[in-house]
Amino acid sequence: MVLPHDHSPPSELPLAHVDIRQEIYNPQRTLSAADFRFPADDAAFDTAALVGPISHLRPAELENYLAESARVLRPGGQCFATAYLVDDTVAANIARGTTAFEFTHDHGDYYVHSEEEPTYAIAYRLEHILSVAERHGLRMRRDPRPGTWGVSTRRPASMDLLVLECT
Repeated sequence: MVLPHDHSPPSELPLAHVDIRQEIYNPQRTLSAADFRFPADDAAFDTAALVGPISHLRPAELENYLAESARVLRPGGQCFATAYLVDDTVAANIARGTTAFEFTHDHGDYYVHSEEEPTYAIAYRLEHILSVAERHGLRMRRDPRPGTWGVSTRRPASMDLLVLECT
């Protein structure tokens, strides 16, 4: 969801359904998330929200979604994103098996729940997401708000919240 400069209510925003390929949830499609261009003009929005998709995006797809978020945001605009963020504390919890979700395959910048279905759940190192965001003109606006997934085995568990600002 994105909000334009004139702050039109969401009920007045034009919505577009895009059939992007996702290995588990939409495998029959061909449009790649790594190549998808958001259907919006440059600097058209004050706010962008990536609620949920980062946990299913491979690195090239993450790169594109952050680049596209930066492209459609005006300077000072904000991108709100939920993700499974991994810092050293959460990495230690993953290794001990004390997180709400298992991420048993460490790929350095990210972890996957399953090598057979990697897009089922992906957790990213915070510094990796920030590095990708910076390359595209996004910087961390405030410290991430931790969810519960990385510090407890209890479910339901919440994702972390990251707020990025377009420079």
